[in-house]
Amino acid sequence: MKRITEKFIEECILKLLATKGQDDNIKTKGLHEHGCDIIVADSKNKNKDRSFLIEF
Repeated sequence: MKRITEKFIEECILKLLATKGQDDNIKTKGLHEHGCDIIVADSKNKNKDRSFLIEF
């Protein structure tokens, strides 16, 4: 049985975004930083971000 960690889920989400072609404006944070872990910036509107929050 594989242990599901935050890093594993983050890698899976980044792979999924890459297959969808949305991996050009991604910012990620480290394990011990506060706030949203994955932020995908909208390339059409720079003031609007789509945030993916991963917390365990």
